[in-house]
Amino acid sequence: MVDLTDLKIQVQTNCQISDARHWGTYSICGLILRFRNFYRWSEDIKPWEEPDMEQIMSWIDDSERLWRAVETDDFHDINVEGESFSPFDLKGINRVLEDTGYMYGAGYAGGLKPTFFLAEVVNIKKISGVDIYYLGKELARDLDAYPAMSQDGIIYARRESMKYFLYDKILELGNTGKISIKDALQVYDFDPFKLKEESDIGHRLEKISGAELETYIYHEIGEVKEPFFKDSRWQGIIQMFPNTKVEKLARAIGDIMADTNNFGMLNHIIQYQKRASLGFYVAFIDGFRKLMFPEIIESYQKFMETGDWEVIEEARIKGHERAEEYAGRILDIYDSAISKGRDFAAMEITRELIASLGV
Repeated sequence: MVDLTDLKIQVQTNCQISDARHWGTYSICGLILRFRNFYRWSEDIKPWEEPDMEQIMSWIDDSERLWRAVETDDFHDINVEGESFSPFDLKGINRVLEDTGYMYGAGYAGGLKPTFFLAEVVNIKKISGVDIYYLGKELARDLDAYPAMSQDGIIYARRESMKYFLYDKILELGNTGKISIKDALQVYDFDPFKLKEESDIGHRLEKISGAELETYIYHEIGEVKEPFFKDSRWQGIIQMFPNTKVEKLARAIGDIMADTNNFGMLNHIIQYQKRASLGFYVAFIDGFRKLMFPEIIESYQKFMETGDWEVIEEARIKGHERAEEYAGRILDIYDSAISKGRDFAAMEITRELIASLGV
């Protein structure tokens, strides 16, 4: 029988090493948000409950001391049932876990930060030929906890992570006056600033996060189906320029292509006329994605006036066409410039693409 307690400790140790190596790459706001959510998760505090600041500051001090102790450590192999695996050997580890009801995940987040988790499997589906694992209680995780992620053609949908992510986003944007977030919340009849009963918040957040997680899955399906992500040159850019504007641009191009292709998130939203999901999409889009996909903002304004989903479909098609153009250009520039060195390639991509976006 697999010792899940021991496995949890092994996975969490690698999570701590990853966090220790990469915490300095986050913005101050990004780090604070991750700290707060990780603390809530580790102490089993609900997304809408505010942790005691004195306790969380003490916990941060303890975490920083731990990080200093492990930041130069190598990742540990995962030992399960007498077998030893690389921490990135998903197939091997999950083969041993097959009858336990739990799943192990590993991959690379933005900036090539290694990310790991161990979570309960609550459901399995196949959509568009892709296996989707719905995960519940998470036994181990690192600072980065994306609501949905794909690895080796498999998609992991993380219910716990979705609740924390979505509630924080709602709080961040709920009082900004954005029509998109206001409309999304009205569809769900959810206003966390007015609800007083914890049971009401919990019940409604459960409903919203479950519905929106289904939408986020289609971003990952779009990624799995998108040829751009299989191009070795795109992978080369991600590996060559971690934690730079070039990496962020390349990832944003890929995100738009995944969202706007025939398998992606926007196609799903349009097909099922998911008005709340559309509102969240428009409210959450930022950075390079917002600069490269202005049609979605313009079309949303028209949609709010007319309720015509065709304008969103037209924006989706145009968005994919433009993203394809950007993809072709960044790959061509990388091809022609990389022989002259990393710095020259970064300079050319910045001059040709990033500067033209006003960044």
